[in-house]
Amino acid sequence: MRYLKFIVLLIVIFSLTNCEKQNELVNKTTDAQIVGFVTEKCYCCWGWVIKVGTETIKAEQIANFLIKNDLNIIEGLRLIARALKSDPDSYKYIDCKGWGFYKQGRIIEALEFLEKSWELIPVFRYYIYLHLDATKKAVAGLNNF
Repeated sequence: MRYLKFIVLLIVIFSLTNCEKQNELVNKTTDAQIVGFVTEKCYCCWGWVIKVGTETIKAEQIANFLIKNDLNIIEGLRLIARALKSDPDSYKYIDCKGWGFYKQGRIIEALEFLEKSWELIPVFRYYIYLHLDATKKAVAGLNNF
């Protein structure tokens, strides 16, 4: 949880500054350093792979963060699409994309991805169950009109 607060702080810092030209801000902090660059840059630091303490935050995690918190669903979907190219059978990535579609109101597409994710999970994941359940209820609501 403390890493989440740090990520939000980094996003605020980078959004208030031109981090493309001033990326030394990250390099001067003791807790974070840039360890790699994702070739398809999005918004400032969201295109970077950031190391926080001993954990590396990857583009897929940032995509999930953007979608889950309604920060930038379009950008999150773009990042997760890149992740799916490298691992098309990842239930986590498929769930993330489906949840992004759900948040955009693209319920039918969301249901397809979330059902596929549900089929691929090796063990029960409560958050995937919740995503699928909410989407099924939304589809049922569409059918009632």
